Amino acid sequence: MPRRIANATQAITQQVARWQCDALVVFEATGIYDLALREALRQAGIQFARINPARARDFARASGLLAKTDPIDARMLAAFARAMQPAPEQVADPARGALARLAKRRDQLVL
Repeated sequence: MPRRIANATQAITQQVARWQCDALVVFEATGIYDLALREALRQAGIQFARINPARARDFARASGLLAKTDPIDARMLAAFARAMQPAPEQVADPARGALARLAKRRDQLVL
């Protein structure tokens, strides 16, 4: 059953704590907006795969799931995971993540 939670660290951490199982969490990559989820999953030791939103949309279109609602998106991503079996994202080096954030910030500041 789909459930909506706030995109806030505490809400995400509490939800991930309920998922203590051997599963692969699949979600669309949303840049900085999925950062709290990625961190909570890493800390909980839960594998995850970030999917390119265009690829997920193409899969939905091919499956005939053209409506764009959260419950339909959730079912579509679950079907995508079963059909495509995406590889789990590798554990990132924290120093590399920090460097990537600094480089991105630099790009924002440079004219």
